[in-house]
Amino acid sequence: DISKKSHVTKQFSQYIEIASVKALTRFTMAEEEVVDQGTSIKKSCESHCPKESAAYEACIRRIEKSGEGDCESWYFDFVHCVDHCAAPKIFKNIK
Repeated sequence: DISKKSHVTKQFSQYIEIASVKALTRFTMAEEEVVDQGTSIKKSCESHCPKESAAYEACIRRIEKSGEGDCESWYFDFVHCVDHCAAPKIFKNIK
């Protein structure tokens, strides 16, 4: 009787282990299939911000020539414009 219980317990343990591996595999596969749409949407929105992009790039060229300063405010102006364009498109895709 104890031998039979031990055998059943061993089979149950193996079943649990197999089920866990299958669940982990499904989770990993599902995780790999997820694609961040935000990156491509933001990339497409960069063309909607030519003024901000040109100002940021001009700042970068000035910094490269002079060797001092930063372009933080121009960068944030550009990012704000891109985010303003991308946000409605990104939120439309969220389920």
